[in-house]
Amino acid sequence: APPAPPAETLGLDDMVNVLHLIVPRGAAPASADEMAAQVQALLVARKDVLRAKGVRTVSVFAATAGAGTPPTILAFSEAAGYAEDAVRRGCYPTLHHYLELGRLQNFQIERLFSKGDNVQVYLGVEKPAPGGAAGGGKKGGARDAAPNLYVRMAAYDKDQLVEAAPRLLQQALDDVELARLDKRVRPTSSARIFLHVIPAFDSSAELLVSNFEKLMKTTLAANAPRLLKLSVDEIEVKIHCNTKDRSKRQGVRLMATSLEGSWLRTAGYLEYLDPVTGIGSTFCTISKDSGADPEVCMLQPYRADNSLDSKRATARRTGTTYAYDFLGLLERALIGEWSNHFAEMGLPPNMPEGVLQSTELALTPDGSKVAPVDRLVGTNDVGMVGWSCVLKTPEFPAGRPLVIVANDCTFQSGSFGVREDDVFMKVSEYARAHGYPRVHIASNSGARIGLADEVKPLVNVAW
Repeated sequence: APPAPPAETLGLDDMVNVLHLIVPRGAAPASADEMAAQVQALLVARKDVLRAKGVRTVSVFAATAGAGTPPTILAFSEAAGYAEDAVRRGCYPTLHHYLELGRLQNFQIERLFSKGDNVQVYLGVEKPAPGGAAGGGKKGGARDAAPNLYVRMAAYDKDQLVEAAPRLLQQALDDVELARLDKRVRPTSSARIFLHVIPAFDSSAELLVSNFEKLMKTTLAANAPRLLKLSVDEIEVKIHCNTKDRSKRQGVRLMATSLEGSWLRTAGYLEYLDPVTGIGSTFCTISKDSGADPEVCMLQPYRADNSLDSKRATARRTGTTYAYDFLGLLERALIGEWSNHFAEMGLPPNMPEGVLQSTELALTPDGSKVAPVDRLVGTNDVGMVGWSCVLKTPEFPAGRPLVIVANDCTFQSGSFGVREDDVFMKVSEYARAHGYPRVHIASNSGARIGLADEVKPLVNVAW
């Protein structure tokens, strides 16, 4: 065989090999920590040889002394200089990739207890910026960056996606609930669920996304109280579909996420793989309901800094819900009403499209009135927000109008000032002018009191 190329000639794209080592029963130390230290010392001493062979990962299986007990599984990665990857301890080599733990690279993660064999639960804290504190080096550091919970699941039966989706969701929520008993998990921690269905479906990506959106509407509506209580902000399902000639597999991402704005809004993405590593690197939207341009693509890994995460955490600290999330909760409640209606009447489900339609209202530049505005969620510059909505209910299937005005408790600590009063007044005037009912969702910390600059010089105070 030709000699291996020097290590320095191999780039990251050349590190594609995996070395598996099997240690028979009785040959390994009783302690997993002791064995990890011995193997790590052996590999580090030979890292140049391993790199020259393009070895990306070394997996070690050691049979344990007790009959019927699972083996000790260790992993050592080239990226860490062949030091042990503690997160992968106990994980079968393929499970690491199926669960896409590499997408958590922006976080310092700790593994928590989980009940299922194919389920892993992690606590992720944003990695510190260079020279900064945890939390991205932002003001407040780790105090402001609540750790996130990540539940990662793998399913080996494709029928589970449709027939057992409610059970799988309940299983994931059980793991979230169990993890929240750990003192390291904060009440404000966001929870994100990932399910990877390994077998491929004989169906088009568009049909899979359409069926997923229908399934998630009813599933989320039935579980909305628990999802809200457990602060679940994202549910991601990765599936595969065969081409017509079954020669290729197309990856599809099915999302229900609050990270882009509305509460657990569904969307679908086509996944394109890196030709060398086989890891998904680019996603393109294919869902009409996602609200995004279908030609726009996005890249992973998960972002460590998300302003909406911070806003939701702030709202949870005050014991309430982020103002913009009420629209998603209202939509789930409407879906639940329709489901109950069809069940009570013994009718086949035939829910109208768009049971909740909403348009945000904001002050015009001169402040004389409110008008419809199209802007990103969370970009409001005043602690009061409003919407003009149309609700389609079983009693009014054609829809009935409603105006909602809500305090944004994440803006200036939820205090109430002149600008908030102006928005409240103009939204109320808008509702009265159109003859629409108005609902106020109140959550504020009281008045924001100030003193006119003209008065300050007249008061003998050291300002």
